[in-house]
Amino acid sequence: MEYSRKVWWLSLLLLSACDASQGDEKLVQGAEPVCEDIFTIHHNLIIRTKESLENKAVFLDSFMADQAVTCLETCCATDGCDTAVFSESGRADSSRNCYLFGCQGRCSFTGHSGYLIMIKRDPSELTPLPTEPDPSGQ
Repeated sequence: MEYSRKVWWLSLLLLSACDASQGDEKLVQGAEPVCEDIFTIHHNLIIRTKESLENKAVFLDSFMADQAVTCLETCCATDGCDTAVFSESGRADSSRNCYLFGCQGRCSFTGHSGYLIMIKRDPSELTPLPTEPDPSGQ
């Protein structure tokens, strides 16, 4: 297996592990969450684009990403992005495989093999750790 393919599979496994641990995240009080920690990953789903745009969701950008984690990190860095779609098919003739949306609860989804949907979670779903007591007792 070539190196880039191994990296892609490793990234996919890491994203899957993140999805499997949904709801178990703990954040250190006051620390910024890591991008991957604030998104839920769903396999074999795609956005119903026309319906979502009619519901006032916003299409933000599309581009070719080398792996799903690049697509997710770009969404994190893009103002208004709360949903990223990544095509796992890797077709050589495709010029885009990552699609960024500002859904704000307005997107509709449907089953479609070969795609990942990464949706930003509500901050209330992330559980901060309690602050450690001061060792001096003050």
